[in-house]
Amino acid sequence: MLTIVLICFLASLLLTPIVRRIVLRFDITDKPDKRRINVVPIPSLGGVAIFVAFLIGMFLLPIDKTLLWPLVIGASVIAITGMLDDILELKARYKLFWPSCCCGNYCVLGRDQYYVY
Repeated sequence: MLTIVLICFLASLLLTPIVRRIVLRFDITDKPDKRRINVVPIPSLGGVAIFVAFLIGMFLLPIDKTLLWPLVIGASVIAITGMLDDILELKARYKLFWPSCCCGNYCVLGRDQYYVY
């Protein structure tokens, strides 16, 4: 289990600078304005590297992979919502709607699953 944690840590550590370079190349940054406290543009989409590391860890776990699909589907929708918010600056109602759908998805698809320790 510790090996999987280390692999996820290293994956996020290695992917973060790659994502940062791509984001800076396409100018997907959080630009300063009156609502923000940053004074220089800050790269967005940092969650992409963390999400990919999360997926790597999920599929390295030594359990039945069918148990993971409800969680992976919900996490993917939330990650995509976060990426779209970083790029398009979504309204709050959309940022609330999609995670709510993910919770419903997990309740419906994951209702027959057992806790795995």
